[in-house]
Amino acid sequence: MAHTVGLGIDIVSVQVFQKSIDSEPAYLERVFTAVESSYAQSCADPYQILAGRLAAKEATMKALGTGWTDEVDWKDIEITNHVDGRPELHVFGGSRAKLDELGATSVWVSISHTPQYACAVVLLEKN
Repeated sequence: MAHTVGLGIDIVSVQVFQKSIDSEPAYLERVFTAVESSYAQSCADPYQILAGRLAAKEATMKALGTGWTDEVDWKDIEITNHVDGRPELHVFGGSRAKLDELGATSVWVSISHTPQYACAVVLLEKN
């Protein structure tokens, strides 16, 4: 039977997020992978989509119990979409090492957004 080894939640103001990007364009390259940025640009509201992915990355760091560190970088966490549309979470580098340390065998992510807010929940389970 699976049990929870990590849980994280985060909420992002789309407006505040947009102002951050507009004032510091390098922010996008520092936080998001090329896959994430490309997908967002194909959507009607890229800021809303990226805010959701930022919330998912933050929630992942909370679930890992680390927050953002030198070992757990923003780009070590990537959010893509399954062919059915649901978000999928992929981890690399230091994030993968921490996930393995926790013994997590299943990773779940849920993202929701409106024009004003984006939120995400990440659940890590171990069998």
